[in-house]
Amino acid sequence: RRLLGKVHILLDVAERLGDRIALHAEQLPTLQLVTAITWFGGVGHPYHVLFEAVAAQLARRQHSQGTTYGQLLTMLEAFAAVRLRIPQLEVLYRQLRQPQELARLPTMALVRFLSASARLQLIEDPQTDVREIVERLMAETSPQTPLPLDSCILTVQGLLLSEALLPDRLLRHLLTWIAEVRVQQLTDLQLSVLRQYCLFILAHPNEYACESLIRMPVEMQSFLSGLLQHSAPAFTPPTSAASRRLRAEVADVLAESVGSDKLVEGLRLGPAGLVDICVGDQYWLLDGPEAFFRPFVDGFRYTPQEQRRERLLQNMVCNEEARSRVAVFLPAATKWPKAASLRRLNWLEW
Repeated sequence: RRLLGKVHILLDVAERLGDRIALHAEQLPTLQLVTAITWFGGVGHPYHVLFEAVAAQLARRQHSQGTTYGQLLTMLEAFAAVRLRIPQLEVLYRQLRQPQELARLPTMALVRFLSASARLQLIEDPQTDVREIVERLMAETSPQTPLPLDSCILTVQGLLLSEALLPDRLLRHLLTWIAEVRVQQLTDLQLSVLRQYCLFILAHPNEYACESLIRMPVEMQSFLSGLLQHSAPAFTPPTSAASRRLRAEVADVLAESVGSDKLVEGLRLGPAGLVDICVGDQYWLLDGPEAFFRPFVDGFRYTPQEQRRERLLQNMVCNEEARSRVAVFLPAATKWPKAASLRRLNWLEW
């Protein structure tokens, strides 16, 4: 993956291979087609010609040649890995979302389906669709056979990215499995997903929804409070060269115009995340291409991760009521600075 960005001949070779595969997609076995886009997704290269050809071919084969659920889910995950969202994926989601199709999906496949669909923002009715998927997950498990930790975190990530709320019964069931591990056993990304979902619930405008964590048993409340108060910084995903250049240029211009003493770069708000730049009480998020879905054809469309990031930070710096609810589990939230506004600027607008 590192070499593709540095050695241009390798990128040329990869795209030529992609062209050949796309050209002969009708003759190639489904396994080879899925493997091809998995490889391109793994190295982060969204070669549209290949991805669109494979999606079209798998859609044709889905009924005539018996494409497996695993192959379809692997394809969705490859599209999600490169943030490539095309109309064919919405059709595929609606097909797999049918109750008779969900009933055939194994437990781990349900988790993968929820995660990939949420990352691609394909879920049309989060409250209904996500709840049905989680209900099926819980029906297939028990205290003696819980979901593995990775699958639990992927499920929570799907809830977060789709902005879905679960009934207390289901939420307690899911969090009970996670609470059995120590915080030190969680990766930075896993810890971030759990903390962000807790903050999402606590800052939710619906009063009954935001109190769902308060209705949890005391032991669960202590576990969640410990997660939020853990000293680990918020997980920061990798940024592109365009993002780094944008932030440096904006900082230089603002330092000259208002003075470096009135400028704050990279304001950290604990588990809520990072504000890229602050000038007085005006806060800004500065976005590179990684903040948006591809292809950039009909304007820019923020990924679910970025939409949740903006909404959460907006609540934390501009909404006193949301901050006070978060402070029940995270007292440090009351000390975070406040802003008059939070706005966004992308690299092309700049």
